Amino acid sequence: EAITVKIFPNQDGKLDPQFRREAMILSHLGKKAGIVAMLAVTVHEQMASIAFQLFPSTLRAYLAATPSLTLSDKNNLIRDICKAVKTIHTSGVAHLDLNLENILIDESNGCVSLCNFGNSYMAPKKPEEKGIIPVVVESLRKKFPAPETMTSNSYNPFQADIYSLGCIFHYIYKGDALCGARVADQHLTPDAAVLIEMMLDLSPKQRPNIEEVIRHSISTAKSPWKVIRMISPTQLIRRRRFTVS
Repeated sequence: EAITVKIFPNQDGKLDPQFRREAMILSHLGKKAGIVAMLAVTVHEQMASIAFQLFPSTLRAYLAATPSLTLSDKNNLIRDICKAVKTIHTSGVAHLDLNLENILIDESNGCVSLCNFGNSYMAPKKPEEKGIIPVVVESLRKKFPAPETMTSNSYNPFQADIYSLGCIFHYIYKGDALCGARVADQHLTPDAAVLIEMMLDLSPKQRPNIEEVIRHSISTAKSPWKVIRMISPTQLIRRRRFTVS
């Protein structure tokens, strides 16, 4: 089996905190579908390492190599990414660095897996499902960071993941991430625009959770306004631009 090895140099004779976090979280997640498999962990005097199964492509490389993906293909890809995010969220883990490089694709079988959990958050055994959670992770190098992660160390990490996921959705459909901008594009269907704008809401509490994202998924919408009809009235009031005249 082909593998790849991620090396973490020790810091002042101590194990890298990202190594500790990634090894702990991957051990917690086990061999769940949608998560890159951790095959081995080694610790040496000057470094530590984790061996993973090797994937042939990242999401960015896959999209660049397949510019002719159909809408159905994109919907299926989004569905599989959502399933992987649901797996970690229901296991009490927020990735906190979802981006095009941290989603791996095996083109031979269509398998999608999340990787790079060194900046991730794992809730205690009895986590609060709602509210603000203190999180201490590196935010400066993230590709699609939620706004609140750049200004505070106290935020809901699961809501932050939804923002990053919204950026990824827009990239899959349009080829750009649209971080912080308002969704308005004639080439996006109304249901896609509404869902993505909800995910990119600057107010974390207004964003849907991963279950709601899957439930309102574009791939299952039977009409352009199906998503809107399933959104709560309070959310619709804030998006009058999408109401039917």
